[in-house]
Amino acid sequence: MAVLSHAEIGKEPNIIQCPPCVKAYNMCMGGVDQADQMKGTYGVDRKSRRWYMRLVWHMFDWALNNAFIIYRANFQLTNPDQNCTLKNFRALAVASFVGDFSSRLRVGRPGHLPVLQGVRHPHVDLVQLGYLRAKRRCRICLQRGVRHGTNYGCHVCGDIPLCRVPMPCFEEYHANPGNCRV
Repeated sequence: MAVLSHAEIGKEPNIIQCPPCVKAYNMCMGGVDQADQMKGTYGVDRKSRRWYMRLVWHMFDWALNNAFIIYRANFQLTNPDQNCTLKNFRALAVASFVGDFSSRLRVGRPGHLPVLQGVRHPHVDLVQLGYLRAKRRCRICLQRGVRHGTNYGCHVCGDIPLCRVPMPCFEEYHANPGNCRV
């Protein structure tokens, strides 16, 4: 057995003979050495601040390797002409673990105050307090000389900006029947 050595760029590669002890070791490589070799090929070891997670991944890796050894022994009995690789076995294992799992919906920030549908006033059949895209100055606060911006308004009355809280400008605006367009 020979090994090519590329010592320097531009020079011809040297052919180095494999030492007899390495050749003998490779021929008689046992289960522990093969297991270390398999674990190093497609390892799932991940660094973690939680030491026990690294231990869990290590044990998971060993369990996968042991399962592969058993699977390969049974696979060769049923399919002697085909070869099962560790990479294919791990791909099958991952597919069976994941299955038809879909990622969980992430909980985002809560939305704005909900749109009140069907708020009734005695003189208006249907008034909708809705969310306006741009923040505008409240119509009632503007008449009072108070600078107060709001994102809420009445959609029925033509998107008139009206405070919802802390001042009841919405109710005050609709208390005057001349303001409503309904």
